[in-house]
Amino acid sequence: MVAIRNLWRLLMRSKNCDHVAVRKSFYSAWIKCTGTMAETQQTDGGNSIDVERLFTRSDIQSLLKSLTGLNLREKLFKSRQITKPLRAHYALMTDEAYEKTVKSMEEIGTNFLQFVPVLEPRCSTPIILANDPEIRGFDNSKYVFTDLSFGLGIQVRSVVVRETDGTLRSATPEERDRMTRVYKGHPYRPIYEPPLFKDPYLQMALDRNDHEYVLDWACHYYLPNDPVFIKQYAEENMDYKIILRDLIKISENKQEEINTGKDDASKEIKSEREHTSTINKESFASPEGPLGEMAETYDVRVVRGSFEAVEQMQKLNEKSNKGKKRKDKKNDKK
Repeated sequence: MVAIRNLWRLLMRSKNCDHVAVRKSFYSAWIKCTGTMAETQQTDGGNSIDVERLFTRSDIQSLLKSLTGLNLREKLFKSRQITKPLRAHYALMTDEAYEKTVKSMEEIGTNFLQFVPVLEPRCSTPIILANDPEIRGFDNSKYVFTDLSFGLGIQVRSVVVRETDGTLRSATPEERDRMTRVYKGHPYRPIYEPPLFKDPYLQMALDRNDHEYVLDWACHYYLPNDPVFIKQYAEENMDYKIILRDLIKISENKQEEINTGKDDASKEIKSEREHTSTINKESFASPEGPLGEMAETYDVRVVRGSFEAVEQMQKLNEKSNKGKKRKDKKNDKK
């Protein structure tokens, strides 16, 4: 009779555990609140951001669908790595049958490409149901009791744990999921967490750009309200925020360097223009010319064949080029 009462009390508390956790928490697990935001939520006495209701809004869903798109060939109906090889199926169809099959494939694609629901994590703090010190040290291992009644869901099914010190408590989300995988598991879903989600295998998979493979495994193994899944997502999201902040700072510093570099370059160009001077017969033999101080020590003379010859050669080349262009135009007219 006492055991039945304890199980009934556990069942009622397990139903309300998630709601109590949401009411007590002043911020969502998906959103990092600042100090001012947390203070305002504490004064209001509740969580002002309901992420679950916000995610299920029609405008949010339409916005997410427009961002991701419905590219069935590249997302869903593409070549994948599977365990069993499948044969290709070919069929001769009329236009009406082809249109019907395309519509059915689009419906299947929209069903498979629907977004994973954003839920708050389940209550991870166990509830102590009874404390029996007289059976302390009855065994070296813990005992897990699972309700195997027909027709109960995973979240409603009661699971309790008897500790070695005689404490009877409710199961943690990890223990509950492990027991449900044992008794009513999904085919090809392992009981324990795959090594893919542990270091260094997760980082190795991400370095190989196997993001889709990791996401498929995460959706197949974890539940949407699993605390481990939400915690991992929040940590990666914060890492991305830190990286973006660093990139923004680097870009701002580079922009400042470019702006200051342009000013310095313009100043250098102006100073060069001020110092540069045209070379003629007079400046060629002066210290400002290419000879420098040697022009003062030596008697420099500009002789025909050095400076004037170069000018004449340039003029002759220009005349010859003009003559060639005129001949080419006459040939084109002919």
